[in-house]
Amino acid sequence: MVIPLTYFVDADAPTSVYIYGAHHSRLMACVARRQQVCVTVTLVDGLVYSRTALYHSTNYRSAVCFGRGRVVTDTAEQRRVAEGLVRRYFPRRPAPPASSSSTRRVRRSVLPMQATLRNPTMPVHQYRVTMRWTGNLGQGTSGYRAYSRAHEITSAGKGMVACSSDPAFRGDASRYNPEELLVGSLSGCHMLWYLHLCADAGVVVEEYVDQPEGTMMEGGGGGGRFTEVVLRPRVRLAVPDDEARAHALHERAHEFCFIANSMNFPVRVEPSFG
Repeated sequence: MVIPLTYFVDADAPTSVYIYGAHHSRLMACVARRQQVCVTVTLVDGLVYSRTALYHSTNYRSAVCFGRGRVVTDTAEQRRVAEGLVRRYFPRRPAPPASSSSTRRVRRSVLPMQATLRNPTMPVHQYRVTMRWTGNLGQGTSGYRAYSRAHEITSAGKGMVACSSDPAFRGDASRYNPEELLVGSLSGCHMLWYLHLCADAGVVVEEYVDQPEGTMMEGGGGGGRFTEVVLRPRVRLAVPDDEARAHALHERAHEFCFIANSMNFPVRVEPSFG
């Protein structure tokens, strides 16, 4: 589904794109459910004419942004975005007053989204591992049942992770399979961000246990894909009265999680405390 919308980029938050849309639209409903959205912006700088129409061209700049948005509810942010939208499209007109109905419509329908554009000044991290298949039983891959799915993941200075495939695909149930490692990576990334945010906010976590669950559906042609992962962290706080703040920090951790932001399926968080 492609919907043309107006947008605004705040100079104070250059990694976010604010989109203006009707609060009751299907797009905003998807945003409220934290589904993946894609925003494409194209700026046409000029038309390039050739001697023949076949070689006409266009000079343009474009950006494609992927992420999970959030509906803006903070009053100050709503006001800032409303002013920014007006300045972008009508630079000589003043922004509507905070009490106007147009501003209220903007407040209900603006969302920010993290962009995947690379900024040369932002750090870039690279990760390397060695994957070694150890399942040659003497006949190589001469047949589907002639080899083991055993393999090992290693990285410099770290211990080995013994892996196999899911037992449903002739794997070893005593070893981790790639699907479990994916679910574990999502859980670990969320936990590390959550603990960081709690420490910054003065919320003391004494225990954190997650039992995440991923759902994968096989396709008709032999492939398949994950349809969702649900994180179910149970947190014990030093001060039980901090529960409201601690619950809100799960939402922020989910927004920051590097791995969740890289997935093309929903990742839900269902926290509990006690």
